[in-house]
Amino acid sequence: MAENSVQEEVLRQLEEYNANKRRIAALRYELEQYCDVTPDEMIESMSFSHGGDGVRSSVGHTSDKTPYIALNYLKQAEEKNRRTREEILAEYLPVVRKVDRLEHYISLLESQEAAVIYLTYRDRLKNIEIGKRIGMSAKSVSKVKRRALAQLCQMFDFTSMVR
Repeated sequence: MAENSVQEEVLRQLEEYNANKRRIAALRYELEQYCDVTPDEMIESMSFSHGGDGVRSSVGHTSDKTPYIALNYLKQAEEKNRRTREEILAEYLPVVRKVDRLEHYISLLESQEAAVIYLTYRDRLKNIEIGKRIGMSAKSVSKVKRRALAQLCQMFDFTSMVR
């Protein structure tokens, strides 16, 4: 990868970090809380038949086709549930991999460099605010940040060659 494109990619991922963390949380919720249609619900919805007056009731004639219709509807519901989970996972997994990779590379930095990166991009603090928090000048924060970004770029560049 060209040096500028690696740096642009690293900066973009750092800028998108908070949005990606929110996206992961939302998609994880959808995966964990997604309500599949259960067989009991399917049976309940199919157990109603039409009475003589056209009004749905649980009393009346049940067609010979009702079990086949129920099985067909159950298969369709299962297929829809499967496709929905696959769609969520297709969006979820790449974002998780991207954030995990970024967090891993940041963890490989010196603790001061990692702190500066997180305070800058996760907490959205200015150099002067970061300096006050960690006891250094804004100019020193800027140097630490440049060094950290250069190291992140090297890691991204190296791994892009190996992939």
